[in-house]
Amino acid sequence: MEAQEMKKFAHFIAEKLNKSKGPIHVLIPTRGWSEDDKEGMTLFDPEADRTFTRTLKDLLNPGIPIEEMDVHINEPSFAERAVEILDRTIKA
Repeated sequence: MEAQEMKKFAHFIAEKLNKSKGPIHVLIPTRGWSEDDKEGMTLFDPEADRTFTRTLKDLLNPGIPIEEMDVHINEPSFAERAVEILDRTIKA
């Protein structure tokens, strides 16, 4: 996606998240969101990804935690962190 499309997508996601009544924790992989969004692949566009993240941060309610990880979404450490957050949320 191009940066403008990512900006629109961030608006859509922020709108949904800001309406949520339950606990939320946004986890962002800064090195790509899909298999095709890796370095050398067709959808790799770090600037578009940064645009999405900046826009989302600007639009989210201040009480919603947002955490960036310097990993690709398919890396085990991303999944491990997501599980930690889910486990903490369930136990709260």
